[in-house]
Amino acid sequence: MNEKDFSRKFRQITPEVPQDFHQAMKSTLSNIVRDEHNNRGEIKVGRRFSGRTLALALMIMLLLTTVAMALMNWTVFENIIGAVPQNASKIMKSNLATVTVNNVEITIKEAGYDGMSLYLQYSHRMLDMDHPVGEVGEGDGKRYLTQEDMQEYSDYKVGWWIDNIWFDGKPMDMPAGSSGTTNGTEVNGEIIESQLWRLSVEDVYLDGKVEISLPIGERQDRRAIYATKNEDGTLPLPEDGMVTFTLDTTLAQGDMIKTHPNIPTEFDTLTATVSEVVYTPIMAYINVDVDVKDEALADFIARNGDGFYGEEGELFWKYGPADVLDEWGVYSLVMVDGDGNLVLPNMREEYGYIYGGSGYSTTSLEYLFPYLDQYPEEMYLVQSHEGVLDLDHKIKVK
Repeated sequence: MNEKDFSRKFRQITPEVPQDFHQAMKSTLSNIVRDEHNNRGEIKVGRRFSGRTLALALMIMLLLTTVAMALMNWTVFENIIGAVPQNASKIMKSNLATVTVNNVEITIKEAGYDGMSLYLQYSHRMLDMDHPVGEVGEGDGKRYLTQEDMQEYSDYKVGWWIDNIWFDGKPMDMPAGSSGTTNGTEVNGEIIESQLWRLSVEDVYLDGKVEISLPIGERQDRRAIYATKNEDGTLPLPEDGMVTFTLDTTLAQGDMIKTHPNIPTEFDTLTATVSEVVYTPIMAYINVDVDVKDEALADFIARNGDGFYGEEGELFWKYGPADVLDEWGVYSLVMVDGDGNLVLPNMREEYGYIYGGSGYSTTSLEYLFPYLDQYPEEMYLVQSHEGVLDLDHKIKVK
């Protein structure tokens, strides 16, 4: 391994130390130098640290880094996924920007990109409020905002005010499959927003250092903003009401692995093929192409009618391949190894409720799987009905 490769690998496994710990480390090392000076007399210019001092300094640096990692809960994952992924610190950054608008402190608390999705958490803290926001829910201890809380928050005229986000000045709407939560905290006047942006769904991929602009500052006149649309219908980056920060996405791109099994499996109603698996530092994204058979759709319509109708007879939609796929059981899929054993029997309980079947269309479905240090040599998706695995129809993943 050459020096360049070693440096890259070292950066990948070394988390960013928070500012508080950085200052503490500087203070501690300064004290060490001062003590050495007092104990051994004047330290001449250009003289190296003693072996004992250097070893102690390195031990302190390692300890501070370890403590920093332990204290980084990365609550954006707890709110969006249900648990913190194993390698979260590898992609996440903290406290990326802070501004104050209308006596509200706005902070980009957490942000990270795994090569497929963007994870964001930001806060609005009303500085003149002397109590926490929201009511504590039963069981989970989270603070949920009431209608009165939302109105009080609205009076400050800050917060998300238009349905776009900008990457290096280019806008996009929130893609399908994205999600977000809003909660109060134990800090007086603080509201936390946690968001998952499924960028890959729209074929948007970030690379290098990216400038991200969020419309979370002072609210602007939306009609005036929409009046400035570009010729292609997109919105230019507004001059006001934005909070902008820079996120380095380099490590995520370097750690991604893509495979394309492309081995079809025949079912009675459809053919399923894993077309792509993307392994990122925190999870695996599995895309399954599906081809619903014509006779299966015809049988579905014969049994259920030509479409879904309302109580007054109005047609909401005509039945198609997606309805057959839904009946087939998108959310019944589980992961097994080459011997037919479940890879993670309690996946959602232990790793988070986001995993498993996450969505489908007329031609494909997506399955999310947690990161593992070592994946089984063989992996397949199979259907599970009331705990019984259909091992006769295995969709090859690996």
